[in-house]
Amino acid sequence: MKRLLLSLSAIALLASCNSTSENTEVTISINGLKKGTVYLQKITKAGLINLDSVESNGKETLNLGLNLNHPELIYAYLDKADGSTFNDRLAFFAEPGEIQISTSLTNFENDAVIKAGEEHEAFKNLQEILSRFTKKDFELMQLAQTDRINDDRFVDSIVKQSNSNNIKRYQFIANYALSNPNKYVSAYLVTSEGEELNPKWKDSIFNNFSEAIKKSTYGQQLNSQLSQ
Repeated sequence: MKRLLLSLSAIALLASCNSTSENTEVTISINGLKKGTVYLQKITKAGLINLDSVESNGKETLNLGLNLNHPELIYAYLDKADGSTFNDRLAFFAEPGEIQISTSLTNFENDAVIKAGEEHEAFKNLQEILSRFTKKDFELMQLAQTDRINDDRFVDSIVKQSNSNNIKRYQFIANYALSNPNKYVSAYLVTSEGEELNPKWKDSIFNNFSEAIKKSTYGQQLNSQLSQ
């Protein structure tokens, strides 16, 4: 009997060692949801893949899970099952542990309140800052479509402002990544938003990263960019 118990314990231990059990729980509450499916997704080399999914079946609060080796960008995608092609997707920077998302059916992305840890808070702040540069580009584009487009001085001014905005944007990206070498979101920022960064800057940023960041998904992506 004792041998049998020892054997069962060994099997259980082996199973737990080989398990890819989920280490991240995502709870999503969607006000007004009656029917539909929520998916957790991420972008890989193969494209956008589903990590987990759950049907509403009349429930507004849904529980999903995934296994993360380190913090990375995850998408929550809502298929409303209403025949509409306008389904919703929101992004959050997930890290192992518990994540809570509260939102609405009618405004899935904009109403979202996400509690996902320090990396997500950093990601959210970055998105707000980057949106200012995007807004400035849009304003300049609108000015370029006015009746003054034939005014050479006016056009030169628009071009200079656009170039200045672009330079400031990339300076911000580089400075943020260099100042935050221990944040996973720094590596994500450079790989997703820093396509025009000088290779020397990218190299300095990568070498400044902690070993954990270098080995992460986005750290490896940046390393691959440097090798090309």
